[in-house]
Amino acid sequence: MDSTPDRPVALLPIHPEYVGLIASGDKRAEFRRTLFAKKPTHVILYATSPENRLVGYFSVAGIDHESPRRLWDLHRGSSGLSRERFFKYLHGKDQAMAIRIGEFRPFRAALRLADVGVDVPPQGFRYLDGAVLTTLEHYV
Repeated sequence: MDSTPDRPVALLPIHPEYVGLIASGDKRAEFRRTLFAKKPTHVILYATSPENRLVGYFSVAGIDHESPRRLWDLHRGSSGLSRERFFKYLHGKDQAMAIRIGEFRPFRAALRLADVGVDVPPQGFRYLDGAVLTTLEHYV
């Protein structure tokens, strides 16, 4: 694992339907309206309501900062989204981000946010110290 405190991991809330697509390998890019200031080594997925749990994490294979149109051209076949839903999500943004999904590691059992020291789900994303991956390795 390539993780240090100066290379954080990101905690992302994601709708449960997309968690399934990531787990199956059908979704290989996760899009965000807000750009990362620091590139994380890994992303921990928090499945939003009704699951409300941590489901696994993936390594970051790369990050593309581009216009929505360019991101669609690059990732439409691996987006897990329809064209309409993609552009609706990124409407009004000049720049957005595609996180290229590396190896996905699901957790054996449901984890709570408190298991990674978080009380409230993040709105867009939240950085965590890279050392959290050592703890999470016990759950995969």
